[in-house]
Amino acid sequence: MAAFIDRVKFEGTPRDLVWKYPADNLSTATQLIVNETQEAVIFREGRGLDVFGPGRHTLSTANMPGLRTLINLPFGGQTPFTAEVYFVSKTTVPDMKFGTRAPIQVMDPRFNVLVPVRCFGIFGVRVEDSKTFITVICGQNRLYTTDDIGTYLKGAITTRVKDYIAEVIIK
Repeated sequence: MAAFIDRVKFEGTPRDLVWKYPADNLSTATQLIVNETQEAVIFREGRGLDVFGPGRHTLSTANMPGLRTLINLPFGGQTPFTAEVYFVSKTTVPDMKFGTRAPIQVMDPRFNVLVPVRCFGIFGVRVEDSKTFITVICGQNRLYTTDDIGTYLKGAITTRVKDYIAEVIIK
């Protein structure tokens, strides 16, 4: 039996930085429940509109309970009034490690020999701007995990560190 009023709540795992609620045909008066450690971002007509903090919120959509079937008939049973909900974790992800997989071969300008150099480190991340994070980093992925952001940032950090090490040795 279909619900008269929808309830939208995070159902992902603790490793999910971004988790998209699977349904997009939410009814008017949908109850959005956001946990203390999250924000929810609502996308309508392809644009990020609202960001909701912790608590219970009532959403307003054009999908009228009881009239959904009638309204959706001309659209092949699909609603023309979609609303997508993304939940974003606001907790800090600590102890993310990075490092070069193999030594970086850098030419020592003084002795004219190749010097193998490695680097390792630890960093942490936390999403500050949920809407920007979704539109710039996550995209339309239904799920974006701590492993995904770790892979992305490790590659970016390692590349910049390699360039920096080469620049310092040359100077």
